Amino acid sequence: MSPSNLRPNTLTLTSTGRLARHLRHRYRLENLSAGRDAWEPLRVLHLNAWFEERWASSWPEALPAPGLLRLAIWRNLAGRMPPPEPLIPDIALHKLLDDNYGVMTRHRLDPAAGDASTPLVAWRQEISAAFKRALAERGYFHPAELPLRIMRALTADRGDLPGEIRLLGFESPAPAETELFEALRKCTTLITEEDRKREPEHLEALRLPTPEQEVLYLLERIVEDAQGLPLHRIGVVAPDLDEYTPLLERGLRDIAGTPPAEDSFFYNLTLGQSLLDFPLVKAGLLPLRFVAEGEKRELFLALLLSPFYGHWKGVRHEIARADRVWRETSTESGLSQLLEITKNAHPAIHEKILRDGAPRLLDFCRQPFSEIKTVRAWIASLESLWSALSFPVLSDERDQIAWRHLIEILADLRAQLPEVRMDGFEFLSWLMHTMRETQSRESASEEAGIQFLGLIESRGLDFDRLYILGMTDRGLPQPVRPLPLLDGRERMVVLGGTPESQYEFAKRAYSHLLSLAPRITFLRPEQKDTEILLPSPFWPREDEERSVNIWSEPGRAWMRAAWLKSAFEGFKLYHERSEDPISRHRPISHSQLQGVKPETKDPDGLPADQPLLPEGLSVAEVQVALSCPFRYFIEILLGIEPLEEAGPAVTPLERGTRLHRALGSFTRKLREKELDPGADRERLFSILETCVDEALEDVRGKPEWDIERRLWLGEQSGGGEKSPGILSAWLEAESEHLSEGWKILGEELRFQKLKGKNWSFEVRGRMDRMDAHDTKGLIVWDYKTGNPPRAKEVLEQFKEPQLPLYLLALREGKLSSATLSAEGKGLSAGYIRLKSAGKIKMAPLGAKGFSWGECLERWERTIAALGVILKGNDFPAKPYPVSAPGVEADCLSCAFVTLCEKGVTGEWKAREEDEDEE
Repeated sequence: MSPSNLRPNTLTLTSTGRLARHLRHRYRLENLSAGRDAWEPLRVLHLNAWFEERWASSWPEALPAPGLLRLAIWRNLAGRMPPPEPLIPDIALHKLLDDNYGVMTRHRLDPAAGDASTPLVAWRQEISAAFKRALAERGYFHPAELPLRIMRALTADRGDLPGEIRLLGFESPAPAETELFEALRKCTTLITEEDRKREPEHLEALRLPTPEQEVLYLLERIVEDAQGLPLHRIGVVAPDLDEYTPLLERGLRDIAGTPPAEDSFFYNLTLGQSLLDFPLVKAGLLPLRFVAEGEKRELFLALLLSPFYGHWKGVRHEIARADRVWRETSTESGLSQLLEITKNAHPAIHEKILRDGAPRLLDFCRQPFSEIKTVRAWIASLESLWSALSFPVLSDERDQIAWRHLIEILADLRAQLPEVRMDGFEFLSWLMHTMRETQSRESASEEAGIQFLGLIESRGLDFDRLYILGMTDRGLPQPVRPLPLLDGRERMVVLGGTPESQYEFAKRAYSHLLSLAPRITFLRPEQKDTEILLPSPFWPREDEERSVNIWSEPGRAWMRAAWLKSAFEGFKLYHERSEDPISRHRPISHSQLQGVKPETKDPDGLPADQPLLPEGLSVAEVQVALSCPFRYFIEILLGIEPLEEAGPAVTPLERGTRLHRALGSFTRKLREKELDPGADRERLFSILETCVDEALEDVRGKPEWDIERRLWLGEQSGGGEKSPGILSAWLEAESEHLSEGWKILGEELRFQKLKGKNWSFEVRGRMDRMDAHDTKGLIVWDYKTGNPPRAKEVLEQFKEPQLPLYLLALREGKLSSATLSAEGKGLSAGYIRLKSAGKIKMAPLGAKGFSWGECLERWERTIAALGVILKGNDFPAKPYPVSAPGVEADCLSCAFVTLCEKGVTGEWKAREEDEDEE
């Protein structure tokens, strides 16, 4: 419905606050477009806001109870009436009780009555009756009772009701609201929106691979539509708008700019953000989390380095050096131990940490967190600490909004729960719950562009062009509401409590959607996170498949994205360089091969100061260059490959590749399905067999690979017993490893642009797997189907750079997955040997207590020294020129030895014979 159809003297009640705001915004725009300088404001209120306003104006004896007070009463009652096992009387249960009380009240069900069909329902009835009495004794009632109380007041006195009330967006009002509306109809003119029968002139249904692709396609289309339609005439509806909001926000920022141009109102997506997600709020909770979570090193460092604490301003870069000492000594927790180590290693840094004001932090941490104190006392202690550490330092409007909300929440806690006693752990949980439930958003103009709405918010609106996202069987209809405290009979009454109820609501919502615009496009993803998604039962029979590739065909919308334009500029430079043969492969003179420093120009006339070294190398290329610069020149730069020798039908390379593929698939499924390796071994082995079959699918039936499969999985013996295979034996070792508390974080993890200090090139690579442990930190694994390198070659001789490069990439945060970070965690690495069923081994490199800190520093210097050699276009035939010690025996297995100076002179062979005689 257009706001122009709403009369100013009519009270309009909406089902959501956002719909009310939207109508007021649209009404203002329409008046401005009509050239009016002034107009009577539109009376539009969210129904709940009208309830509160109406009740407050009646001078009542009882008031709706504030949320914190209700939770405090539930907490007190749950302490006296413990819930049945295994429920725990925590803040989550208190919130569940309160929500359940409200739902039942709105649906005209008595939470304190009914058949006690289960112990849980019986307990709910008992505690709900006590809750109602406790509220009444304090002069309060639950806000869900407002419709009933207002209805009763109307029967006694009509009061100052407006002459006309219009209802918008009430597709499925709760029974209590329905009764109130009927009471209003007897007292005034009540206008309910009739279902519009308009059918769309054009309807299309499009399938896309993923939700991400769905949003990419949507944004392309709305940018095209914006060329010919007013922005506010374009609408986007998502049944589950919360799920799509992050994707939409990122995409809209890309194509609209960040921040948008001044006076530009391209879109209206203002669902708000949980206060707990604000950086300032996270920083404010750090002292409490530090104590509650066992004084972890990473939390202490985060507190010291946080820009929201002005106490350490100007010295944070020096304090950060303390973390290196903690890592090297494997100190992961304990404030006293962290400070003692810092004092011994860096007294100056220790003094900066404990500068004036910091002793208040020590006092705070030394208080037993299990001590029972009043909420008022906990707040006072926290505020005192904040003051001593100069918290907060505000930088922008976002920080100011967060700080204002934080002050309000503490004031509410102090007012509603002043004498409630709890320990620090519970106090922190209450703080986090309250902040999580508080939604906030930055201020924005009331001008509105393209509308992004939920189902209810779209009720009564009108568009020229409408897109509907997420038309899957989970989007429309929505899943059944979880109502654990209701029995089956009660769930039948509650809207959304059964599949039938949800379907009926979805049916009405779908009918409404069809009436919103003459041109409608339904969109849905086919899968999410590798899980197949089924279409909504309202999905049209005729649909089309679409896909988006913004790299090959970016379109008008995505060429507005700064990151994509930069990428295309980089591609252009790359191709220009690739088409230049001089830039690709500059020839090297014989004098350069012999290690002679070139003159200003070589015999071919090319400047000698133009290096052949690319900007980036893979881990495998670094390994080749480290083993011998001349081999790197021949094999990598010139692309010369040795002749293939006759070998087994299954080459070690192909065998390892397929085995890696099977292992990666299995651990991914193990992690995603959250399976317990020790709980159901047969099921795990069945999944492992499936992963192996997928890896060998294209070679199925070949005898050599059938044999390989039996080697991996084991085979049945004549006596009926099954001999273990490589992977079945590995599964046993894996189960033992995971039972120690390790968790698989990911596999096939890629990284790019790793560049250490003084390196002349960047490194890219892919690590086989990473695990995490709560106390031991992170470990990087590399699968080896043969004999892995010896620990000495990695940690002392600096011959094998693979694992060190992985750890450097992890430490420097170069992984493509933003969720995997090494900050604040111990690092280790090792090989998983899969040579045979009897030679399975999983063990990190280094003796007990070994720290990678110093070793990685030496590796950084080794790679830097290698870069100096390669950057100078100097490729000597010297194995491991920067390692300690150099190893000449590697020439024996080198396929290119006859091409280098050692092969020509026979130096390597003569030296070997001398060593044999000795």
